[in-house]
Amino acid sequence: MIRFIKIIITLLVIVCSDTVAQQNEFLYFRTDDMTGLKTALVNGETYYLGNAGKIKKLAESFMNEEPFTIVSSVRPDICSDPHNYISEGPYWWPDPEDPDAAFIRKDGIRNPDRFQDHKNLLLKMYVAVSALSFAAYLYDDMRYANKAVEFIDTWFNNPETRMNPNLKYAQLIRNKPVVRGVGIIETHRFTLLTEAFNFLYITGYWRDESALKTKNWFRDFLHWLKESEYGLDEKLRGNNHSSWYAAQIAVYSFFTGDSSGIGGLFDYSRHFLIDNQIESNGAQPLEEIRTLSLNYSSFNLSALLTLSAALKKYGYNLYNYSNPQNASLETAISYLTPFLEEPGKWNKIQIKPVSEDAPAYLAFAGLLKDDQNYLDLYLRIKNEDDETVNSSIDDPFRYFLNMIVKIRLNNKMKGNNGNYGKE
Repeated sequence: MIRFIKIIITLLVIVCSDTVAQQNEFLYFRTDDMTGLKTALVNGETYYLGNAGKIKKLAESFMNEEPFTIVSSVRPDICSDPHNYISEGPYWWPDPEDPDAAFIRKDGIRNPDRFQDHKNLLLKMYVAVSALSFAAYLYDDMRYANKAVEFIDTWFNNPETRMNPNLKYAQLIRNKPVVRGVGIIETHRFTLLTEAFNFLYITGYWRDESALKTKNWFRDFLHWLKESEYGLDEKLRGNNHSSWYAAQIAVYSFFTGDSSGIGGLFDYSRHFLIDNQIESNGAQPLEEIRTLSLNYSSFNLSALLTLSAALKKYGYNLYNYSNPQNASLETAISYLTPFLEEPGKWNKIQIKPVSEDAPAYLAFAGLLKDDQNYLDLYLRIKNEDDETVNSSIDDPFRYFLNMIVKIRLNNKMKGNNGNYGKE
């Protein structure tokens, strides 16, 4: 009970402090959600204890791990600076006619021999920091917080081990030197990592020096995304790459407190993304031409809902925008909904099983709209027995998201809408 009271006091302090609230406000969740979650855990409700326990188990698995660093795997043949993130495009293969020629593209078929070390390290860091940060918050445990900070400082802040804030060498094509920004998509999980940072911060265990350095890293990264030729290339791609580019711009702007250009980003999101990506029936033609069309349709919606959540913090309502085809994000969600429970009925090209049992966009839409139907559908189709089914990683953010969706849904079903106040 004392632990619970301490967290509630911390939350109240954050709500009352303008400076901290602006800099460390939750992006996807409400403080009332956190109060409900804490109450459920104190009451020993099985569903919440189960998901929180999974986060704690993940956190414990990293307690004796050395922090991951990009400099542990170097490719001097590609770049002399060991701090630059390097990866190769997943769908590019050697030309069988000429091994010295530029690689050729096979959409949807991943080349297992490509360089993936940095991508794998980044994913491990994301899981470690997220699990440890959420566990520090849920269990008010300084050990988890200190370990999270150790991972954060190693990846973002220590001059000897940090990643440079750019993705110039991401998703390279072998034997084909060309400027392309498609590798920017490989940091899309940072849009969730920054929310884990917010939870770490409110525990009171994250030193201001480390927190400020981390925000400065994201300020530099944000500047690179906005100003570099790589960022401009990704911005103009048009499909899910542009959506995730915009989502990252919006989230990092919110995280760093940089509101410059948000109005322009809202216009770009409406008139470049929504206008060109969603047809009148809700189909996403730029994703449906892919060999994993259902995957990419869901992936793009997750980007657009992430973008919507961030823009809403600045008073912009992307979710309700209707394009010239009279289509909106809700139109696109409704179009995909029948295939969430029965993906076998999807009649567009899909060369592999779908890679996500309950897409995040469904939860984000439910939380954004406070929509009982979306919240219920998300929990209904989510695999309760094995969270790692059809997923590339064991994601602690998903366990946390599951609990918040359940809290919000329970309150909706009880008619407790007023508990959340105005957004």
